[in-house]
Amino acid sequence: MGVSRVTLWSALTFQTQSQLAEKIRRMAVQNGGRVMIKLDVTEGFMPNCEIDFVHDIGGVQRIIQTFSNGVRVEFDNATCTASISRDNRAVKTFSDVKVRDWGNIVFEAQSLTDSLNR
Repeated sequence: MGVSRVTLWSALTFQTQSQLAEKIRRMAVQNGGRVMIKLDVTEGFMPNCEIDFVHDIGGVQRIIQTFSNGVRVEFDNATCTASISRDNRAVKTFSDVKVRDWGNIVFEAQSLTDSLNR
């Protein structure tokens, strides 16, 4: 196609909306690419899960959220890490987790649970 890496990156990350960018995205999907979106949790989202808090002297050490179908989210406050697991097998891990990230992680776990319930 003869495009630069910057043009390709701009098209595939939806930075540009030109006809060329649309053509690049269409060709990527035709060749096995997938459209990925970053989840941004809207206000009012309430996960359907059981929540447990593990405390130590300084406060909350871990937050564990257990969903149906064996899906579980665990946040470790000491290391600022989180993980989504199913049936005690890691599905996805996160590092350097900030409070603002937490809702998106839980939303992802809820979405996984919902997809398994279908």
